[in-house]
Amino acid sequence: MTRREWCIRVFRERLVQREDCFARQNGDGSYALVKSPLTDRAILSHLRGEETVGLLTYSDGTTQWVCIDVDIRRSAAVESIHEKLHQLSIPSLTEFSGCKGFHVWVFFDRPYPNAAARALGKILSESHEVFPKQERISKGCYGSFIKAPLGRHRVTGEWCLFMDNDLSQIETPYEALAAVPSVDLLDLLKRCDPQSATEGKEKKSFDDTSSESPRGKFPSPFLLKDCVSQCLLTGTIPGHRNVAAHILATELRRVGLAEESTLHLLVESWNPKNLPPLEPAELRSVVRSVYGRSPFEYGCRPEGPLRQTIECLGEKRCVYYTTLKRMNRNGGPRP
Repeated sequence: MTRREWCIRVFRERLVQREDCFARQNGDGSYALVKSPLTDRAILSHLRGEETVGLLTYSDGTTQWVCIDVDIRRSAAVESIHEKLHQLSIPSLTEFSGCKGFHVWVFFDRPYPNAAARALGKILSESHEVFPKQERISKGCYGSFIKAPLGRHRVTGEWCLFMDNDLSQIETPYEALAAVPSVDLLDLLKRCDPQSATEGKEKKSFDDTSSESPRGKFPSPFLLKDCVSQCLLTGTIPGHRNVAAHILATELRRVGLAEESTLHLLVESWNPKNLPPLEPAELRSVVRSVYGRSPFEYGCRPEGPLRQTIECLGEKRCVYYTTLKRMNRNGGPRP
């Protein structure tokens, strides 16, 4: 593999999500949608500074990165974000935007709902724009673009390269992009206290979207229930696997994952931990049944199938419960 081919591969693997289309930056800084695949030739043209590419997140409303747009060319503005990243042990890359400020990138180990990525962005900074901008992408729509790094800004002609914590240019930007660790977003959000992240200022950690449930209307945050997250990591004992698969698929659908993403996660991560694993065809059938009906949510009542199937971690350890309780003065589902 040549150096050129390797640079294109790193760019595609770390940054490109939706490959069936992209955006091209115009001379005035605006973007034009290109409804054709993002080819290696287009990427190479971007990396050479001949044209500038804009990136989109996945069409199903998930993303593998979050980018904070610090639209001010003052070191203090980005240093405050660096400090929070350091406090939370979050690896990141900072890019000079080529114009007015900086882009701070955090990369995930797999696709997560846009709402989850945006929540992390708001924890890191409440005063700057966060990409992806949209929580959901409607069918036939594309969402907002973000200028890809490692190219040139069409207005200023400045190169948009990665910088270290002292805001000095990194001499090996492609190696930096290839080496930056990816993070488990759900695990990271469990470690974050959104209220303390803003130095005690009261704020809403999640967006005010509401969903219908047997308990009435209350905010339905993207965060997976702790028992569900634990089950994904540990697997399920015989006799409970089918019900657990239905619960997991239901909860993953609730947080915004598309059917294909849910099936992939269960097949690749959860099912191998079962002893023995479910047959692939059986697992596909369960996921298909979940997505083929009206949205549903498992409640946390003691006699319900959720707590009868998956181990409850308890009220004091349940981030989902404490978050929901903080959002809803009337309380929510008790674990």
